[in-house]
Amino acid sequence: MQTQQVILDVLKPTGTIVDLSDSFNARVGDKMTPFQLFILEGGVAKDLKGMHPELEAVVGNGALKGGKAIMNAGAKGVHWVGSTNNVTGYNQLTLAFPAEVFPQSGFCYGHLILANEAGVRESSVDIWFQVLDGTPQMGMVANHYDSELALELAKAKNMNDQFSQEMRAAYSQQVTDAQNALIKATANLNDLAGTAGDMSAQIKANNIITKQQFDNGIASNHAYIDQKFKEMLDKIGDATPHFIDTVNDLKNTHPNGEKGLWVAKDDGNRYVWLNGQWTNFGAYQGQGIKDKYITNRMIADNTIQDNAISTVHLSSIQDSYAYVGEATVWNGQKTDQSVYFDKDNVAWIKKSTEKGDAGILFPVRLPFIPTGGGAAYIDFSYSTLNADGLEDKVDIWITQNDGTLIKQLWMGPKKAGAGKIKISAVDFSQNAYPKDFSLLFAVHGGAGTLDVQVRVSFNSDNIELPIRNYQLGKLISTNHPGTGVWDDESWIDASKVRSSNHNLLNNAILWNGGKYDALNFNNDELVKTSGDLSYNSGIAVPVEVDTTTDQYIKLVYGYHGLGKGVNGISAYLGNEKQALKKNLGSARTADTACTITAHITPEMFNQYGIEDKLYLVVGGMASAMFFKKIQVSSLLIERTLSSALSHLHDEVGEPDEKQYGQSIGGIDKATKVNVDGLAYGTTGVGYDGDNGRLKSIQAYVPAQGTYNFVVGKLDQHNLLVNGTTFTIGLGQGSNNVDMTSRNIQVNNGDIVFMDLSKAGVYNPDGTHPKYLDSFIQDNNHPSTTPGYPGQMFYDANYLVPFSYSVASMNLPQQITELKNELADAKKQLNNNNSKKMNTISTPNGKSYRLVVANDGSLSAVSTIPSSVTIFGNSLTYEHGKIGMAASDANHDWYHYVTDYIKGKNSSVKINDRTNMSIWESAISTADREKIFNDSIKPFLSADTDLVIIQLGDNVNTAEKKATFAHDVGELLQQIHAVSPKAQVYWVYGWFGNYPEIFTPIQNACDNNGATGIDIHDLNKSGNTSYVGATRTGLDGSTWQITNPGEAAHPGDQGMKAIADRVISNFDF
Repeated sequence: MQTQQVILDVLKPTGTIVDLSDSFNARVGDKMTPFQLFILEGGVAKDLKGMHPELEAVVGNGALKGGKAIMNAGAKGVHWVGSTNNVTGYNQLTLAFPAEVFPQSGFCYGHLILANEAGVRESSVDIWFQVLDGTPQMGMVANHYDSELALELAKAKNMNDQFSQEMRAAYSQQVTDAQNALIKATANLNDLAGTAGDMSAQIKANNIITKQQFDNGIASNHAYIDQKFKEMLDKIGDATPHFIDTVNDLKNTHPNGEKGLWVAKDDGNRYVWLNGQWTNFGAYQGQGIKDKYITNRMIADNTIQDNAISTVHLSSIQDSYAYVGEATVWNGQKTDQSVYFDKDNVAWIKKSTEKGDAGILFPVRLPFIPTGGGAAYIDFSYSTLNADGLEDKVDIWITQNDGTLIKQLWMGPKKAGAGKIKISAVDFSQNAYPKDFSLLFAVHGGAGTLDVQVRVSFNSDNIELPIRNYQLGKLISTNHPGTGVWDDESWIDASKVRSSNHNLLNNAILWNGGKYDALNFNNDELVKTSGDLSYNSGIAVPVEVDTTTDQYIKLVYGYHGLGKGVNGISAYLGNEKQALKKNLGSARTADTACTITAHITPEMFNQYGIEDKLYLVVGGMASAMFFKKIQVSSLLIERTLSSALSHLHDEVGEPDEKQYGQSIGGIDKATKVNVDGLAYGTTGVGYDGDNGRLKSIQAYVPAQGTYNFVVGKLDQHNLLVNGTTFTIGLGQGSNNVDMTSRNIQVNNGDIVFMDLSKAGVYNPDGTHPKYLDSFIQDNNHPSTTPGYPGQMFYDANYLVPFSYSVASMNLPQQITELKNELADAKKQLNNNNSKKMNTISTPNGKSYRLVVANDGSLSAVSTIPSSVTIFGNSLTYEHGKIGMAASDANHDWYHYVTDYIKGKNSSVKINDRTNMSIWESAISTADREKIFNDSIKPFLSADTDLVIIQLGDNVNTAEKKATFAHDVGELLQQIHAVSPKAQVYWVYGWFGNYPEIFTPIQNACDNNGATGIDIHDLNKSGNTSYVGATRTGLDGSTWQITNPGEAAHPGDQGMKAIADRVISNFDF
């Protein structure tokens, strides 16, 4: 028996009756007879993938009355649930209902339901079955849904539920990861505590002597040393050195000894006659303590516990000239303020709510004032508690010892801050800083608590104190360094001490260099330049290591200008002969300092034949390579305890960091240049990640003050777009500002610019070479491209006095971002649902939307457009007469959207691609009104029923923004005045920002019956194009993208994503 076919439209149900007699014999009660349903939704085949049918019905006596089914009392319920197997085609169901659905007498009435995988019922329609005179019939009750809106609301609820579940799962996973990181860090801390406990047990077992015993032992030692010293003096005489050619000459000339200190010229060692023989006392003139030395460790006062010397906290051991134990209250009454000393920080507490300036004063006593290229470094961190009464700022000042202010060095937010301040030799000279001074951490306002950690040293690579303690613990050994035999003393294993960045880079040599290669160490950076890119060359850094232990390597380097066909510069591990043994990684983004880390095990050293010395090599074909940092250590370089868990919330999942720009070290000695109308500048290139955060800014400024910065992009005309402005307070001289707490977003392709009008630029020279491109903006380089006015950035041969770094989001930022995205998605979903237009349908299945005129009259307009107007900016029409950065005319968003519309109406009228960026670039309402009348209005008519606008990206100056919020609303009103039937969509957000650009557009759409389509989230890596991409214009001409501004536009994937976003908002 053949299968019956029935067509149902869930949006336009009508009171139809279907004869099913061909499907089964009702008189004999056929069971489970299959019949087919073809499901439509508004006249369009409905995709049933992932759905299953259900039937909820009652069987008994009943009848149709007035188009509705009326059931008598006593009806029996029937519930049947199908599966996805019942879906046998795109919009096809094959059903086999139980026999009771087709009673020999009576009536069956119920709901045919379509449910998705989550069990959410997306569609339902009322149907009935009866057998009349032996003829089985199926009917569909009319007017079950009021409109498409009800169906879409159900769909939207399901989408929202699923999205919420996904976001909750992602959020839960992030929280789980954070908890795991906390557990791991806690375990590390417990290990450290265990180590400390073992040390304590050893101290007790060693029977620490009393102070009296200690004094007696010292006196006895002094007497013994005095006696031996007298004997030595008797041997040495007046200690005046006597020189002799060779050791053999000494032994032959004085076989029975001679008083005095003798130096053999052949080996340069000192010899003294001792115990009947000539004894070698080592080199007469050493070269000083080189690598693997231990710097001074000053023990701060008031940190030795109790009166007896029983325990010394490791946190008291610092490379610092700040006497934290002598910190005092500054500018406050001791009756309401106090200073407390902990093992690793100093706390200032004020209980009074009386407002005023106060703080902590730390004495600093330097052994000398730095000269030449030397500098003193202040490493600090602070945080506040119970600080609602304090103003939102903390200042750091250099003062006289009595607290008299000299100069402000830093200003940061109240909540917390950390950083490094460099005071160069020039700063000491220009400001007449004394050798002994004080550091002031000042707060302003009423009651609160300020916790401070501070160190002052000549070490540019100081690290956080809790990590110093952890590393110091790792350096302790109970094996004698000479014999390797355990004894009662503890020794510092110097082989585990990490060599400094400066020392390692100073030993660098050219690798495979030629006559056109040069190496220059300057301003804490090592730069290698090349005039010949026909061969590989690079930098080789020799490092002596203990290959019997694990070694951890961290390289921060970059390059500028690659040879033809080269896509990056690699780092290698080499043996003592500089033979390359292992590729450690590659940097593939020009003008950016990338970080490469590696872990080399003893087994790997053995495999590569490396014994005591290795080479770290960075090489390839590039016009310039630069090293910013190199570290080799037997200790984990990354933070193991995350600052003893105190910073776990901020640091967990240590983010990747990329550095941009040259070092500002020593730039104050370069020659400053006067540039007329100097505005913004940068040495950065576009960030190649997604959704990063500004990590730090380094800047040299001639005067203390507030300076402006912008995060934005350069477009194809080298104009600044997408700008987000922020300010930073900087002190005179060099500044290194941690920007983590500001949470400033840096998106794909973004660059950081600094307002240089007060900071200036400098001429490069032999001492201050320029190896990265710099771009500046002034008043003398205006754009001449129609529709794109403004001052262009140009490549200048100047040094820009700032650099910066960008990091990926840390875990708390990622969780916050997910929350915000979820909230935005819900809001957007609600807005889209509220904007869905009610449609009415004719008996033949055509859909119409209602249009209300200003006089209140109603008219019906087909949802499928017949006359379309589209205009935009470079994303719509630019070079090649296609959307910028698309590969050809068949891959821009205009093509995809118009192709979709033509698929619905092959006779539709659509204008060609049109660029209206002149409307964006206008600076007044009057100008934009004129542009509408002259350029936009001719594309419109009374018959225009669809308008798509793609504008806003080039509104990037204060002049353009002045009347923008008003003008966007007026443009929509002008369009509706000419084309009252038009449904208007405004696509915005590839470039631009909230709230200056995006918010006015969306508000105007909401207030003028238009639909705003936000695409800013689509601007991410993968959706943009790239330098080197090949493009083909409408006329068949081809070219390659060479401008990063052009590459910042959407590529083919981005164009398709934009088109999909637009089409998803259509009602047809």
